[in-house]
Amino acid sequence: MDNLRRGQELRLRAIARKGIAKDHAKWSLAATVTFMYEPEIRINEELMESLSLKEKNAWIESSPTKVFVIDPNTHQPVVPKLRNDEKVWKDALLLGQRTRINEFSKG
Repeated sequence: MDNLRRGQELRLRAIARKGIAKDHAKWSLAATVTFMYEPEIRINEELMESLSLKEKNAWIESSPTKVFVIDPNTHQPVVPKLRNDEKVWKDALLLGQRTRINEFSKG
């Protein structure tokens, strides 16, 4: 295209067509996929030992993303891990449209 000044006009003939991924990647749904690195979170164990359970709960509640939970056995803040095993992925692929997203539970 060209920059037009006030009072100028442009006459053109154009052909519009619907694009598909076979023609160009910009038409592919996967062209907009992004990823993010998972952060490595380390908790200062010595400092956590000095806090009371009430203070630990207050610390957990202060997190805007709700990353931490209290381990019921140790009463220490931990970062829960998502279940990410091969069986769940294979089953989800076999099911096609009915994915087993609920299988990814904290544990």
